[in-house]
Amino acid sequence: MFFGKTKALLLSAVMLALPLSEGRAQTFYGEMEANDDNYAVEHQVASVGTPRGFSCSPKVSVKYVDKGYVIEHVGSPDNVISHKTRIGKVAGFAQYRGITPSVSVNGFGCNRVVSVTITWNAPIAIVMPHKSQVGACRYNRILHHEMEHVRIYLKVPRDFENQIARIAATSSNPRQALLDLNRSITNEILRRNAEFHAFEARLPMVRGC
Repeated sequence: MFFGKTKALLLSAVMLALPLSEGRAQTFYGEMEANDDNYAVEHQVASVGTPRGFSCSPKVSVKYVDKGYVIEHVGSPDNVISHKTRIGKVAGFAQYRGITPSVSVNGFGCNRVVSVTITWNAPIAIVMPHKSQVGACRYNRILHHEMEHVRIYLKVPRDFENQIARIAATSSNPRQALLDLNRSITNEILRRNAEFHAFEARLPMVRGC
């Protein structure tokens, strides 16, 4: 889940079922903690539609508060994942802990303003092999892979801005309606992760690292 207080986490991992030079990417689920400074980006969005009881549409403000990403080094990323896989060892993974919506309403009638804040619950945590491997070819390849997943986790909720604005402008209970939007956001994140893995699988095999 991406909205609300949930412990369900999305992890994207590089799986090494073959030798280290022939890794293939997979996705599964697990848990981890992370902290970082807040980072906010704000957009003003024109609302669509008119809610019941109002003669004109309110103005809608949509604000995003993400917390960036952090890189955590461990001896073996495979050992810190609670949900094991039969495919192979985990070389590294990117962890996403979801987002939470908040809604406030100010003013009345045509001066009504609905403010929506979408907050990432924690920084994206990229779990990588020990620092001694930093700069190595294999390490860089894993990090490059996981950074693409970070981009997906930070971008997809923002791509739903039109839907978020429409819900805020027209719903009698916008926060609940935004919670209901969770399934669509979840499915799109999973789709883009799978699309990225499929694209990567079609690339020529990298040998020597």
